[in-house]
Amino acid sequence: MRLKKPFVARISQVKITRDGETALIEYKDKSTSSVNLHIGPGLLEMSDREVLDTLNNIIRVQKEMAAQYVHVAVEIPDEILKSSIQLNVGNGCRGVTYCDAL
Repeated sequence: MRLKKPFVARISQVKITRDGETALIEYKDKSTSSVNLHIGPGLLEMSDREVLDTLNNIIRVQKEMAAQYVHVAVEIPDEILKSSIQLNVGNGCRGVTYCDAL
């Protein structure tokens, strides 16, 4: 079963432990993946609330960036593709070989 992505959580929904400069945030809902958040030396002075606020801010920014992303597919014309790639299937060689002729 694939685990759910981390979500913006309340302190009561997670367990936070520390390993050096990295915080391990485990969701109490075991169907959600945990997070290893490397913070650095400042982690030693941070409260669990500050660690969780940092993670929640990261998740919010990731969602905002994903919402703004527009994928533009670019098709390579066949004539360019054929002149730059050779298919090798003889002599036991299978796969794609890129040609340096361009």
